[in-house]
Amino acid sequence: MSRYFIFILIVVGVLFFSCEKNTHLPTSPVDSQGSSSVSFFFQKPPGIDSLVVFAKAVVSAPDMDSIFADLTVTPTQVEGTIEDIPAGPHRKFEIFTYDADTNLTYYGHEFADVIAGQTITIQIILYPVNTTGTVIIVGTFAPFPPPGGFLNAIEFDGIDDYAQMLNLVITSTTFTIEAWAKMKGPGGGFRNQNPIFQQRSDQGAQTNNVSTIIFDAEGTYNQTALGLRSTVGPFQQIDVIRPNYNEWHHFAVVVGQSEIRIYIDGVLMGSEQNSQAGNYTSYIDYVEIGRHRYGNMNAGFFNGLIDELRIWNYERSQAKIQSKMNVVLGEEYYTTPDSGLIGYWRFDILEDLGVNGDGVDDIRDFSVYGNHADLHGDPVIVPHME
Repeated sequence: MSRYFIFILIVVGVLFFSCEKNTHLPTSPVDSQGSSSVSFFFQKPPGIDSLVVFAKAVVSAPDMDSIFADLTVTPTQVEGTIEDIPAGPHRKFEIFTYDADTNLTYYGHEFADVIAGQTITIQIILYPVNTTGTVIIVGTFAPFPPPGGFLNAIEFDGIDDYAQMLNLVITSTTFTIEAWAKMKGPGGGFRNQNPIFQQRSDQGAQTNNVSTIIFDAEGTYNQTALGLRSTVGPFQQIDVIRPNYNEWHHFAVVVGQSEIRIYIDGVLMGSEQNSQAGNYTSYIDYVEIGRHRYGNMNAGFFNGLIDELRIWNYERSQAKIQSKMNVVLGEEYYTTPDSGLIGYWRFDILEDLGVNGDGVDDIRDFSVYGNHADLHGDPVIVPHME
């Protein structure tokens, strides 16, 4: 199969406005006074190092001189800027990449209006030129490294989208789950929940000797919630005030030896005594992101965006949560089990990692355990800034 990937550009002005991807031709006159600049940034997915050694960008239109720029290519990313693009309609944005012998390897283009004083987002799909690969690699690339380095996120539709892991993630009795999430409204399922992560049995949480972990950005009672039951102990649920829809918030739950805590944006929102005395690994049927299911029924589907899901096998302090919640984790965390990181999904690109053998719909687990997730429904990768 051929490889292709997606490149996102931003035309920069003084006001901020985002267009839908696949920008259409103009339907009304465009102010041609003034100019803008365009900045490029994408992180190279695995496996294309030898195919993307050089890169160029071109902006052209019948009423302007073509503008060319060499982009900077490193082992991990491609970036660059074109200055002084004249404002006007139907500008053609092109990206070319080359191998070490200057053979053209990928090409893509898109048209967009450049409007003075506004910022628009343009998405370009780069297709292979005279190259083939054993897998298709799909990547979505942000225009700038956003604060903390967050590039992209995964968007679930709240209807039937979710991601499934084939192996247990949490095997310890203490753990921490944290993620960024942006709910667009009530979730799906018969309880309208917005679940971030679940590891649980299909049997009800009141059943003896089964395990339940369900972390909801929005639970049954419109509150952020953690539902918890080990093989020894009562079902516990801790609820705190849910943040607003259509805003990014950082959610974290900590299950310690003696206490359970929920943090939102690094602030402690609620806690209670931990009454569990068993394990969380018995009779597990579902290990998933974005869905809550039990009793052969779907209680919730996440409606919105999730990013930077991290799971640790120990009780993280508030200070540790705050110190890393706004940045991408470095390799020192995910190249050794000593860090305690047991799951790390960044949602930057889709890959074919062989999960369920159904193509380019896998999300990489960057932890040493490689518990990659397989997508169900039609979730999409989008820029984190959306």
